[in-house]
Amino acid sequence: MDKLQCVSSSRPDFWKTVKDLLGTASPSDAFLKTGNDVCYDNVYKANLFNRHFASISSIPHGVLSKPFPPFNYVTNLLIPPLTFEPFAVYHALTGLNSRKSKGFDNLFNQLLKPCSMSLATPFSLLFNFILATNQYPRSWKMASVIPLHKSSPTYVICTYRPIAILLSVSKVFEKIIHNHLHS
Repeated sequence: MDKLQCVSSSRPDFWKTVKDLLGTASPSDAFLKTGNDVCYDNVYKANLFNRHFASISSIPHGVLSKPFPPFNYVTNLLIPPLTFEPFAVYHALTGLNSRKSKGFDNLFNQLLKPCSMSLATPFSLLFNFILATNQYPRSWKMASVIPLHKSSPTYVICTYRPIAILLSVSKVFEKIIHNHLHS
């Protein structure tokens, strides 16, 4: 209690102190309930989440085997060729959200944003090389999928939704293409 008296409730470390005193458990200490069984094992929980997310995210059988309908041009307009200019890369880098988590490359947006002026030219060269060779990096296609709790109770697997943690560099690449297509 003496710790709380020393910390003003308006200070950011107040709630950290409260959490420390209450001893809140980490998500890996939590349990999941499946039917009548209670699961504490992290590997088993990971497999449960994997099966659950796959079941709610899968494409119905046979959908991809159907042929696409004929494509008719609606307009004669064509998308102009894309070249990644350093200014566009700089603008996309400075637009990164600093509060988003790092990807599995361990590059924080908080690191990329202040370095955006220095990184703009090398990234623009890399992005132009990717377009010229038509070779999108395999590692940029991967994501780390983590469960995010959306409603109570925390021990029911259906109360979680998957979120994909992507690489910041791939987000910059995609953002510039998106802006180009919608300009």
